[in-house]
Amino acid sequence: MRQSQSMTNEILRMASRSCCCSARPAVIAIMPAAPGRGHETDLLLCGHHFRASRDALQVAGASVYDRAGTPVVVPARVLLAAS
Repeated sequence: MRQSQSMTNEILRMASRSCCCSARPAVIAIMPAAPGRGHETDLLLCGHHFRASRDALQVAGASVYDRAGTPVVVPARVLLAAS
């Protein structure tokens, strides 16, 4: 089940640190269900780790939202590299 935008905003607002480091999260990446994991998974990523993981998130089909709940658009260079 996809989270509502208000729930996504609330998660980012209340989180004091990212999943990957002690920095405050800049985005929430919602990973789709996958073999061996039958449910979506949220990743709270700081700006640095989001930029470093952007290509892998795109390939995995993750939905990414910023602190305002706005979908983060993947740059065309990532889409071209994946095709």
